[in-house]
Amino acid sequence: MDFAELMGRDQSFGVEAERYGDHPFTSVDVASAVGRAVIESCLASEGWRPRVDLKSPDVQLYALVRDDEFLLGINLTGPSLHKRFYRVADVRSTLPPTLAFLMVLRSGWEPSGCLLDPFCGSGTIPIEAALTPCPCLRTPTGQGSKCRSSGCASSTSMSSRGSSKGSGPRRGDG
Repeated sequence: MDFAELMGRDQSFGVEAERYGDHPFTSVDVASAVGRAVIESCLASEGWRPRVDLKSPDVQLYALVRDDEFLLGINLTGPSLHKRFYRVADVRSTLPPTLAFLMVLRSGWEPSGCLLDPFCGSGTIPIEAALTPCPCLRTPTGQGSKCRSSGCASSTSMSSRGSSKGSGPRRGDG
């Protein structure tokens, strides 16, 4: 596999490994072997050595060894999508953000329209509506980067919105 296709020269990578079953090696050994394979692949195909960053990599690979099976995956979403940057603390009685997002989608609400949330407590539904300004995200196919709508998250940077803390990628980031 040519790993140079998965990352740019300016990006770092990291490997997280898990193993299940009895093996003569550790998860660290698996991560190290995958890391070496990624470096050798980039050197062989493109002639450059990718940077390794185990704490905060640009490209995160996951290696799983389960008995005699090996699976390799790439994290395309960043931190778990159920974690929202605007949540300072989880309160037991709040509506889960993922459910609020789906409620906004199913309601047919449009950004030009009015949104009424009569039982607004922590503001999860209006916040999710504000974070989903583009109609392309309301379609089953979710056109994403192909969308040309002026308010589209894929045509305007969402990183300039919201909290300055930014705990990870938001809907619409590529």
